[in-house]
Parts: sequence; structure tokens; C-alpha cells
Amino acid sequence: MLFANPAFAIPSPELVIGSISSVSQLVALGAATLGGGAAAVGVRASARAGNGNRSAKMALRVAAGLFVVFTLSVGLNIFQFVDQRQQDQVRLQATLTRPAVTSGTRILDRNLKVTSLAAQTEHGLGISTTDAAALLAQVRKGERSDVVFLDIRETSENEMGTLPGARHIRFPDLAQSDIDLAGKQAVLLCHNGNRSSETCEKFARLGIDCRFIVGGIEKWIVEGRSFTDKTVRSLSDLRAIRRIMTDLGVS
Repeated sequence: MLFANPAFAIPSPELVIGSISSVSQLVALGAATLGGGAAAVGVRASARAGNGNRSAKMALRVAAGLFVVFTLSVGLNIFQFVDQRQQDQVRLQATLTRPAVTSGTRILDRNLKVTSLAAQTEHGLGISTTDAAALLAQVRKGERSDVVFLDIRETSENEMGTLPGARHIRFPDLAQSDIDLAGKQAVLLCHNGNRSSETCEKFARLGIDCRFIVGGIEKWIVEGRSFTDKTVRSLSDLRAIRRIMTDLGVS
């Protein structure tokens, strides 16, 4: 446990929606099964009792009702799938614009701690991309087992690529994670160093040896360093909101 005080982790939206979808699918399967069973029972009952018309009508009504439930359940699954895609896109777009400090952009979270690149460079816990790359190379070669690279960005950001060998864990989930950092150094990375620097300060107060990559993945990409997604070669690739929206079918 990384934090001494109890904390409630924010469940991943993908997990929540996936669970709801699974329940809906079970409802749909049950409805289809019950519908078929009810129809079969109705037909048998009508044959045995001799009152075929009444039993047949009753069976048809039950089957029709369950078919409606099945149809609604399928429709709900489709709606949830589309809604999940849209929410992923909105969250990704908000995350990318949230820490923006350039002229003409909006900071969506007014309580967000924004640290300039100059301040990050002078920060005692900051590590340059050059030093981070050298350290990462040692880790990948098996020369350093006491260093853990942690990507604390959102899932949608991580899906666009990350540093080779970095472990992904969302910032809200860190408090309840089972990562053992005893005797290890944590190297945190985020989009541009804001979230990772703030988190690194909290780690340091807990006695955890922590560093954050100055400039984050933005600086890492600009310098042409290794990235898991080989198609991401520039900031425009990293911020390819329009391309992602088109792929997801979101206008």
C-alpha cells in the first residue's frame, strides 16, 4: 500500500461499463432462454389440455414480452458501447487540454497545479529525459532491478503509447495499488510533468525514493526517443484527437 491513510480509488470507467454490459448480456440470454422455454411449455400444455387456442395465445404473449425484453437489452448494450467510446474520447480530450498553459487554451481544472518546464528542471525530484533514457536502457537490459517506471496517465492516454517497459497505473488508483516500492526508485511519467511532479512530492513525503521525468512524454516525443507506438513521432501524433475521433466514429 502506497499511502498510509485510507483512500477510495476511482474505478476505471472501462471496468464499470464492462460490468454493466456483462449484466445486460446475461439478462438478454436469460430472456431468450425463458422465451423459448415458455413457448415450448405453452405448446405442450395446449396439446395436452385440448384448449389449444387459449394456451397458444398465452404462450405467444409471454414469448413476445420476453422478446421485447431481449430486444431492449441488446439495444442497451449497443447504447453502452457507443457511450463508452464517446466518454473515452471526451476524457482523453479533456486530459490533453487540462494541463495546457499555452496562449488560447483553457485549463478545465482550476485547482490543478501547473508547473512550468523551467520550474520542473530546477525541481529537486526532477530527472531529465536524457538521464531517464539512460536509466530506462539499464532497466531493459536487466542491469537495474531497483527502478520502476510508472505511467500514471489515464487509460486512453496510455493506449496511445508509452515508454517501453513502463508500468501503467492511473493516478487515481495509486493510493490503492499493490505496487511494492520498498528499496526501489520510482520514476513517474505523465503527459507533460504536472501530475507526475505532484505525485512524486507526495511519494517523497512518505519516504519513497521517487523521480519524475521533466517535461513528461511531450518532451520525450519531441526528442525522438523510443516509444511503444512507433507511429507517434511528434506532438501532433500524440494529440491526434481528430484522427482518434474518426476511428471511433465520433463526429
